[in-house]
Amino acid sequence: MIKKNSLLNVLLVSTSFPIEGGAQSGIFVQHLAHYLSKQHSLMVLTPDDNHNNHSRRTNKTRAYTLKLFRYAPIKWQILAHQPGGIPVALKKKPWLSLLIPFFIWALFFALLKQARNVQIIHANWSVIGMLAGIAGLIMHKPVITTTRGRDITRLKQSRIDRLITRLCLASNRYVVCVSASVHNELCMLYPFARHKLKIIHNGVDQGLLDIHRHAKSTDHPLKLITVGSLIPRKSINTIITAVADCDNCTLTIIGDGHEQKQLMAQTRQLGIEEHVIFKGSLVQQAVFSELAKADVFILASKSEGRPNVVIEAMAAGLPVIVSKIDAVTDFVKPEKTGLLFDIGDPHQLAQCIQQLINNPGLRLTLGEAGRQYIINQKLTWENCAGHYSELYFNAVDTEKQIP
Repeated sequence: MIKKNSLLNVLLVSTSFPIEGGAQSGIFVQHLAHYLSKQHSLMVLTPDDNHNNHSRRTNKTRAYTLKLFRYAPIKWQILAHQPGGIPVALKKKPWLSLLIPFFIWALFFALLKQARNVQIIHANWSVIGMLAGIAGLIMHKPVITTTRGRDITRLKQSRIDRLITRLCLASNRYVVCVSASVHNELCMLYPFARHKLKIIHNGVDQGLLDIHRHAKSTDHPLKLITVGSLIPRKSINTIITAVADCDNCTLTIIGDGHEQKQLMAQTRQLGIEEHVIFKGSLVQQAVFSELAKADVFILASKSEGRPNVVIEAMAAGLPVIVSKIDAVTDFVKPEKTGLLFDIGDPHQLAQCIQQLINNPGLRLTLGEAGRQYIINQKLTWENCAGHYSELYFNAVDTEKQIP
């Protein structure tokens, strides 16, 4: 049995990861990588992109090793690292589907190559987990995969994705679910793998918990904020429509995506362009600064796993208004830790916003309750990495016991 205070050589695999300074694609995976690298020798494997920048490979400020795999000529490497990831890239440019076979083979070859130097492989998303699981069986390395809301959404839409998830579960030592809703869904669909399914929630940066807030008068324009890729699933247009029906508020939108022009046109059509600010993609500290200046956080997504940006907003003491998706109902309690509205219903959302405009005391109460939930549940990235570390040791020990 490996001692728990010893270092493991870990390969962390993700198709979304901020390989450039300031990039936000897969930022939550990078947060986890940062804290895992304090406990283990970590190598991150992710696709290359269409920038010929070799300095990132030799960045000495990282505590982990970054490995990029090529899957096409440099200028064509635009499948990954865009807002919304590979699914959105394929919808935007269908011809990119021609690159998928090359992408899969390049990733699989990279997995086989790097697996020789590690003791465990940690994949993100079920498709990658299936490939990693096969590579792990060939190389006799245990594999765990983290599944997210996007995995569950695809399960409901495609038989192929249901097969992929089944193969992932069959070939992996453990599969981690980021929320109880994801766990329950997989248990129901794949009861044979129930013993492999574990729940580990994402964490937040400790600095968010240090932000202090004070009640503001109703004369102060309510500063609303939302953070996310500007893609249909995030339903930013619902927030903009709701803001147009409210008095005395502004909206800051942080994120990039192919819907930006359409959303900006919507603000002009509604006559609220002066009240809506598009900030684009920001580095982590800039996002935290914007959260500190805001009064209310809004998430209008149609589906999510366990939206980490809501957890971050709660940690920052912001009252949250969130669409009624399964992923949030276990921690956003109506009138206690936040407010909920029906998916895609701008009128309900406007009512929630107006309620907080008129009641600054409720804003403070909800914000404090949300922050206290984060503290009580110990939802920091350091604790999250600690839970993964325990799972790593269990997986490696189990692998050694198999004849």
